[in-house]
Amino acid sequence: MGEYLERDVSHVTMDSRLDAIIPGLDSLKIFEMILYLEDCFAVDFDQPALANVDTMRELIDHIESRLALKSATS
Repeated sequence: MGEYLERDVSHVTMDSRLDAIIPGLDSLKIFEMILYLEDCFAVDFDQPALANVDTMRELIDHIESRLALKSATS
């Protein structure tokens, strides 16, 4: 996440809110973040579901579920 934000994220915890981590979080930034994460993890994300992701924990859970789905279908 630090690469995407291009800044130190050592203060981020699992319960950190994405809107507090990413200044000016709006639909464009969310879209950019999704593209970045899809490239990093080589999976397609459920974009409507990501709209309901508020914390790092929820984001990580979503990433893990997409990776598990990818692994199960491979």
